[in-house]
Amino acid sequence: MSSTLSDVAPACAVHPHLDAVFACSRCGSFGCAECRGHDEATHCAPCMRRMSEDPAALSPTRLIWDTLALVQQQWRWVLGLSLAVALIRLGTAAFLLLPNPTLGIALSVLTNMGAQTGLSIYLMQRVATELRVPGQAPLGLAESLGTVIPRIILMGLMAALSAVVVSTGLVLLLIPGLYLALSTSLAPAIVAVEGRGPLASLRLSHELVKGYRLRLLGTLLPLGGSVILAVLVLSNLLDGVISNVPSPISVVFGITVTTATMSAVSVYELGLVLAYQRLMERQPARGRHRG
Repeated sequence: MSSTLSDVAPACAVHPHLDAVFACSRCGSFGCAECRGHDEATHCAPCMRRMSEDPAALSPTRLIWDTLALVQQQWRWVLGLSLAVALIRLGTAAFLLLPNPTLGIALSVLTNMGAQTGLSIYLMQRVATELRVPGQAPLGLAESLGTVIPRIILMGLMAALSAVVVSTGLVLLLIPGLYLALSTSLAPAIVAVEGRGPLASLRLSHELVKGYRLRLLGTLLPLGGSVILAVLVLSNLLDGVISNVPSPISVVFGITVTTATMSAVSVYELGLVLAYQRLMERQPARGRHRG
């Protein structure tokens, strides 16, 4: 039974002879396991039908504005986790002082990638929890370590596999590469939120985006383009400052730039989670994809 319900379960609104196991996060009605259909459902069947029939829910404009609204709601976590990545990057500079330069660089890169990926996974998990069960307090960062750490490895494997798939499409022609990139675009959110394996995440992403590729392109292209632009501008600015100002000031500026860059990346990640959740809500209660 759902932890959000009392010890004495109310009756299902559709099947009064059965106990409810969840409450619809949209209308508040209670539903039994049969009405729920799948473990992640947070909406009753009528609400799912209404959301599926809403043509604007997955429009690029709506997704972008709703993503920005999510960023506004989560700005403290976005900023805090981005600052944590910047400080970790600063700390890993100590690895470069090791007698073996190759080992130092490898440790620095792996630590930075692991920290960045882990904090991104936690942020996506946190947002997904609040989207699915409004008002439920997400797990804290320390409490989530048990799920975040294994998913760092899954995310790395998925990213490598996705890169091979998309690169193969780009080698053939631009259009197949773009098609494959859109087909696998939701895989990072699936790994972070559900903990599915690389192949299962890529497969589920491909199934979910059918019929919505152009809408996702209209959403992810502006968000991704903004991230790339921010990274290029901030990186060039950082390079210019580091070579022209005293070391202590350049360190502070470097932390600021890295925090801003990671915040821009977080906006894109929240857009992925939002698109993934809305596409999941459009899936039938029965026959839900499983990895």
